[in-house]
Amino acid sequence: FVRTATQRLDAAPAAKPDCTRVDSALAAELGMPSAVGWLEVIRDALKGMNLTVITDPIPPATWMTIKDTIAKALPDERRLLDCVAVRYPQTLPTMVYDWDAMIIKIGGALAGAGLPRDEVGATLDSAEANQLWHRAAPDTEAELRDSCIKDQAVTANLANFGFRGLGAAIDKLLPAGPSDSGSN
Repeated sequence: FVRTATQRLDAAPAAKPDCTRVDSALAAELGMPSAVGWLEVIRDALKGMNLTVITDPIPPATWMTIKDTIAKALPDERRLLDCVAVRYPQTLPTMVYDWDAMIIKIGGALAGAGLPRDEVGATLDSAEANQLWHRAAPDTEAELRDSCIKDQAVTANLANFGFRGLGAAIDKLLPAGPSDSGSN
């Protein structure tokens, strides 16, 4: 077949094809996308590639709300990490780990809901703990510690694990229902 393919492809057709006469099974197959929609036609192929079919995309207004929710949570988390670092430094690694694990889960939930991965990544890059927290200068640690002791909001946030509320807030905005982004 391979040796003779060029000859057959270059050869003039024996007769002009008759495009008006179509086999009914072939016509049904060719008409399937217009009858059931392209999504239905390729759904099995997408599932076979382990791709999720998004039939209810997140509206742009909801995506903006999600981004605003994340942006509003970052100053409180920055402050919490600053205070934990000067008051309870032994727990800072756990706090960083828990926060970043939650951010990763949120990212997975957002990408899984059909939001573009590059936009999700750009939004969450600034939310990583290593972007939020940097060690205070040694000569400012005492002053920072004093302000943290007086800051009841930080104490309450730490006591009730309020920093984990971001995952739950994002879950409520996703159309597919709660994911696992808030639990740790």
